[in-house]
Amino acid sequence: MNVLVVEADTDPHDPLWADLAEAGHAARGRAEAGISRGGVTEESWVPDVVLVRLDRDAAAVLDDAASILRTRRMSRAAVLFTGGNELALASARRRFPEANFARADQVLTALASIESED
Repeated sequence: MNVLVVEADTDPHDPLWADLAEAGHAARGRAEAGISRGGVTEESWVPDVVLVRLDRDAAAVLDDAASILRTRRMSRAAVLFTGGNELALASARRRFPEANFARADQVLTALASIESED
């Protein structure tokens, strides 16, 4: 599955990236997917899931996610939120009521569940 990871700072050494690859997902950050902050610049790669990590700078990440998800290219992508404190999660639930939510240690299980729904 193609997974776009939206987060404050992409750290290629973060274990999540290795976990996603090991599970067979084609994961990309904004830059690798051709997405600039607040806009989409490349049409060739389309994610199946937008994984939004609220661990750092949640307000800015939520704004980025909203900008990205407004585009036609992202209209069919499922949305999965992970990480963050209660305030960040409450804001995400309010702004994205149709989204999925998972603890950080359950991201791969949540992705498998989303994949089986398709």
